[in-house]
Amino acid sequence: MQDNTEKLYEIFANFQARLYNLKNYDKLTRPVTSSDEWFHSISRQIQAIPPEQSLPFLGGIIGKVEETITDLPNIFEKIKSTRTEFETKLSFYSGEELEEHVTRYATEIAKEIEIELTGYLKKLSELNKQLEDNLATFGEKSTLDKLQFDLSIQELGGFIRVLKEAGIIDKRIQNTKLKTFYLQHFSSKRGSQSASKIENALNPDEAALTKLIEIFKKLEKKAQEMLDLKLEK
Repeated sequence: MQDNTEKLYEIFANFQARLYNLKNYDKLTRPVTSSDEWFHSISRQIQAIPPEQSLPFLGGIIGKVEETITDLPNIFEKIKSTRTEFETKLSFYSGEELEEHVTRYATEIAKEIEIELTGYLKKLSELNKQLEDNLATFGEKSTLDKLQFDLSIQELGGFIRVLKEAGIIDKRIQNTKLKTFYLQHFSSKRGSQSASKIENALNPDEAALTKLIEIFKKLEKKAQEMLDLKLEK
């Protein structure tokens, strides 16, 4: 299979530059509150790339958008300190009154940026789900190439989540990437899988967690048996 990493970087180059400008706010940054102008082109191009390659990359892009949204308080402070966007409107003010107006204008701009970012996140999440569904549907032909588990989808998803929470899988890895990895490499013998089923499975319910406790006890017992055999030799 052709490596499309370079192509993916090319597709998202302008978008990643936009995220950088938003996160490092300066006088050249202007909010663009509609995501439609760039999304159609990105969606069309990324559909031509196999989802097993595009999904991990897209997950990283979604993570960057989420990080930028989380960083909005810092962006707000950068807007206040720059003041370029509204300095001509503030020439008649000073002292506390000046700071009040700076805060008001900065809040308005930060809100526009938040709307822009949440628009990006919504569109990218929709695209991510579409690619996951494609992978789940058309990837079934390669089920024999996947690691098969005699666990339900809910149990297997919960198993992966517990490994993450225990730090065995890096906790910094987002569930979006875990879901993609599941779709690409794991298969349950107990039912067909889909992106939505796996997403739910990565947030295990009480029944799944109870079953997992039994599974881990079984693993502990088996590990002890294997250790005892080693010690007997």
